[in-house]
Amino acid sequence: MQRGLGQALVMVIPALTLCANVATAQYSCTSAWGSLGPADGQFEGPQGIAVAPNGHVYVAEGANNCRVQEFTAAGTFVRKWGKMGSGPGQFYNGLDVAVDPDGFVYVADANAARVQKFSPEGTLLQSWGSRGAGPGQFAGSDLGIAVDNGRIYFADAGNHRVEVFDAAGAYITEWVTADSSGYWDPCALAADGQGRLYVTAYAVTLPGSIVNNARVLEFDDMGALHKQWGTFGTASGELAGPCKIAVDGDRLVVVDVYARRVALFARDGTYLGDAVNECLHAPFAVASKGHGTVYVTDYDSDSVVGLSGCATSPTESATWGRLKSRYRPAPLR
Repeated sequence: MQRGLGQALVMVIPALTLCANVATAQYSCTSAWGSLGPADGQFEGPQGIAVAPNGHVYVAEGANNCRVQEFTAAGTFVRKWGKMGSGPGQFYNGLDVAVDPDGFVYVADANAARVQKFSPEGTLLQSWGSRGAGPGQFAGSDLGIAVDNGRIYFADAGNHRVEVFDAAGAYITEWVTADSSGYWDPCALAADGQGRLYVTAYAVTLPGSIVNNARVLEFDDMGALHKQWGTFGTASGELAGPCKIAVDGDRLVVVDVYARRVALFARDGTYLGDAVNECLHAPFAVASKGHGTVYVTDYDSDSVVGLSGCATSPTESATWGRLKSRYRPAPLR
């Protein structure tokens, strides 16, 4: 699929099998839709992506389109809303999106440092957030989002923390993303529906904001850090920078933006291989439908790519964070 103006492309090849061996299971490219442009079903730098309980896919765009588009699972356009601006129902850039079990859509706007909640049809219901470091505020850098068990989680990278709200936007608590090595900037969040939250995080060298480390942190729903893993680099199984993440059954699906690949890991961090070796140009974000189906936004081809693999245990949908263009990877040796 080539990047360029034209009609939106839709291609679907259904596929789903049961896992004989999770450790060797990969995915196949089974659907794709989108092309560069402002028309319905087209994209200009698609960013956040989420899967609703009814299987519909929501895609958030920054750049010039600044909107949310809804599609069926097969890629058929349903509706859109939003435009560039700071008014109600408008967006800037650095967008992430999540959908709760009732179908309500939450859009995190990093550049505007706020969150807006919509009905499944795109009607604005409420918004909250402002720029700052206090409770309920955001730093205005990466702002990943995930929904789990009635709570809304945000990766507030600039403040080195995860903030927790209820579904009405009321602040509940926060926890700092740090360990003995120092602070980590959280980028993306994925909830497993069973009280575990997986956070991709990175560290930078100042001045210049050059990424010098990356890893995955596992928290429980009380904010206790249970596990962390990841080796910085571009070799197989390593993480090269800010990553996006989704839970698909027993596996973690990680989009490594700098390395331009989608990697699979077991819950304990064991590298299982890359998800696919074709059909993706510059994967940017990932969302899981569960049961072996995930969707990836591709920033270079301005498209959404559906991947299908063998099914493992059921899981809740989960979404990603966002890569700020001001971050640059450090030279790797």
